[in-house]
Amino acid sequence: MLDKRFVSKSLTGILMAASLVLSLSACGFVEQERIISYPDYKQYTSAKEAVRDADIIVVGKVHTVHPPREWNINLNKSAEPVNEVYTLSDIEVIHTVKGPPPGASITIKQAGGSYEGVIYEEEGMQFVEAGRTYLLFLDSFDDRAPGEPYTLINPAQGMLEVNNDVIATQGKAAYIQNGTPVAQIVQELRGINEALPPKRTNVDKDLIDKYLNKPD
Repeated sequence: MLDKRFVSKSLTGILMAASLVLSLSACGFVEQERIISYPDYKQYTSAKEAVRDADIIVVGKVHTVHPPREWNINLNKSAEPVNEVYTLSDIEVIHTVKGPPPGASITIKQAGGSYEGVIYEEEGMQFVEAGRTYLLFLDSFDDRAPGEPYTLINPAQGMLEVNNDVIATQGKAAYIQNGTPVAQIVQELRGINEALPPKRTNVDKDLIDKYLNKPD
C-alpha cells in the first residue's frame, strides 16, 4: 500500500511537467531541470471536515528542516520500494487538538525539494520553515507503518502559519478567520473533535469486512 497522500484523494490523475530553469552558480548559469506535479487534493470548506479527516491536529514549532531526499512511499516496507523526493521536518508540539501531547517531537514529510540537480515541486506546496510555528492538520500512518512521517491533509489548507500567537491563514482556509488567537482556535477545534463520532481505523474496516464476508 502506498502513502495515501500520494495515491488517494483523487491523486491518480497526477500530471507531470518538466522544464528547464536557470540558476546562478560560481561558474555562471547552469541549466536545472524542474519537475512539477499537479495533484488533485480534497478541498475543505469547513473546520468540521478538516477535523474529521485529520488524524493529528497540533500547533508546533519547526526546529529542523532536513535536506530533500528520496523516500519510500510504499507503506509495506518489505515490498518493492516506490521512491519519491520529499522534504522531512522535525516539529515540537506546543498545543494538541488530537495526537501527540505538548512537548512531543513529530516528523512530517512534504513532497518535493531540490535533489541531485533536479527541482521537484508539487503545486500548492509551501514548505515549513525552521523557527516558525504552524497549525497542522495531518494524516498518520501509525496503524500501517509505525514511524512513518505524517503528511498534510492538503498542502495549502493543512498548514496555517501562526504569527505572534494568532492564525495567519492568508486565504488558505476560509473556515478559520485570519487573525484569530491560536488558543481560541485550539479550543474550538477540540470542541469540534469531541462532538465527532469515533473515526473508524483501517483495522476496524478490515475486521468489519471480514465479518460481513464470512461464509454462513
